[in-house]
Amino acid sequence: MLYLLWIDHVIQAPETRRAFIYWTEEYKNLVLNTVEEYKKTLDNIIITKNIQIIWEEFNNYNNDPESYFITWEVCKQYNIKHLFCDPSEEEQNQMWITREWTDEDDNFDKQYEKNHTLREKYWLEKIMSYKSKNIIFVCGNKHISTFKEKLENNSRKIEIINNKFCEELLNYKF
Repeated sequence: MLYLLWIDHVIQAPETRRAFIYWTEEYKNLVLNTVEEYKKTLDNIIITKNIQIIWEEFNNYNNDPESYFITWEVCKQYNIKHLFCDPSEEEQNQMWITREWTDEDDNFDKQYEKNHTLREKYWLEKIMSYKSKNIIFVCGNKHISTFKEKLENNSRKIEIINNKFCEELLNYKF
């Protein structure tokens, strides 16, 4: 079984975000409180669903210490496998995934959708080789419906984890 858990990416490794030093105290506290709720949610799913692997939409491009990553910390605590699922920079270049664009670009929406589709296909290929495992797949909220569809089209049993802890963070007004 695969459990999809959507998040706001800022909670995956908050202190690796360059903007962390510029956040208001209110926002920092919200992020840190959300991280604690995220950990509790992972704890609960790991224990109740007999999780063997956690994949997360992320890649450690900067070669930061693994201890910077919240999901990795939880996996270590439970002695379960942790994997980043995004393609490496080299793989992204081979797949024509663009990382150098902004929302001011004329074809931002098309490029954004193309990147999501290519990355989700890559994730699917990786995950399908673990069909017999109980997995949590952590991804941004914009992937839930599209990635769920890809998984279901490939006969993967899935359950979306009802996640309320990120809603306030996603709706925060700066």
